[in-house]
Amino acid sequence: MQWRIWWQWVRISALAFGVGLGSAGLIAIGLRTLASSNGIIQSLLYGSLQIRELLPLLFAGLFVGAIQSQVLSEHLSNFRWYQWLRLTVIGVLLIWLIKVMAMLFLTLVPFRSLNRLIWVLSSRSVSMPGPGYFVTPAWTGALLGFIVALVQQQELKQHVHNSEMWSWANGAAWALGFPVLVAGEIIALSTLPTTSFSMPLFVLVTFVAQVITGAVVGGIQGFAIAYLLNRQRSPSS
Repeated sequence: MQWRIWWQWVRISALAFGVGLGSAGLIAIGLRTLASSNGIIQSLLYGSLQIRELLPLLFAGLFVGAIQSQVLSEHLSNFRWYQWLRLTVIGVLLIWLIKVMAMLFLTLVPFRSLNRLIWVLSSRSVSMPGPGYFVTPAWTGALLGFIVALVQQQELKQHVHNSEMWSWANGAAWALGFPVLVAGEIIALSTLPTTSFSMPLFVLVTFVAQVITGAVVGGIQGFAIAYLLNRQRSPSS
């Protein structure tokens, strides 16, 4: 395996997640502020379509996808970075649509673990739950990661053999990465009421959690990328 490529992927993933998710959080705060000053905007952002979550999600997906496409363009001839970004956007729209449908479904059927996840992430003073609590984020992350990668795979298969490995690896990466991100948010939220420097500490802990999540996700993805780049298709295949 090409360890240089793996390490490169881990580094760019940590950077992309830290900056991308952090910026998406700032966008979310900006949208919340904007909504508080305008009733029409509030209805649009906080209605059943959950637009307030789509815009930050799209930004984060585009930022991470752009960083990924830069690395892939270095190692794959004729790699279409713009196609990778387009497919990433489609994947993000799909998981957003799935989430909207799931939230509508949850209004009819109670799921205790998912309801507890929503409660924990909305609480300002929480303690770290037991390991069993993170089962829900794990399978949710696996599903969403697999869906996005399955769409991205349509470009990747033009350049490498066994491109389906990317989908499975991304599902596995997010099965581990999403619980790490949730744990980081719980820790960050727990800092808010405790010190006079709570907000800077909250921002710092959140950023560190996002960087660690990126490194975890990138570490698993990187094994797949390093393997697939050794199985590039010839121009005639």
